[in-house]
Amino acid sequence: MKKIKILLTVASIPLLLAGCGSVATPPAANTNTPAGNANANTNIAPKQVEVNITNFSFQPQTIEINAGDTVQWTNSDQTAHAVTIDNRIDTGDIDPGKTAKIKFNDKETINYHCRLHPSMTGTVIVK
Repeated sequence: MKKIKILLTVASIPLLLAGCGSVATPPAANTNTPAGNANANTNIAPKQVEVNITNFSFQPQTIEINAGDTVQWTNSDQTAHAVTIDNRIDTGDIDPGKTAKIKFNDKETINYHCRLHPSMTGTVIVK
């Protein structure tokens, strides 16, 4: 009986202490963000980058964009063109004065060409 009384007494000490109302609160986490935080670019809004098709060339020929950005090709030539990426994406014919858009979500370097005029090439570098 003595052992049970001692165990009950020892077991009730935490309950008595909890009832006193003094509960320790851990310190608040530091929410300051350094100016050079590596995640600073995650809040950049997607943008649209323009490529002009003129004189049977893509201008600029190479562009750098961020993941999530869209590239718009505008055909300023007098004949139709197309943007083809490794035979996996094709804008279809882009008639004179018309545009086509592709959104790039993955970080990669993409080489593209005009399906109708294969000597026309360009590069999109997605950061």
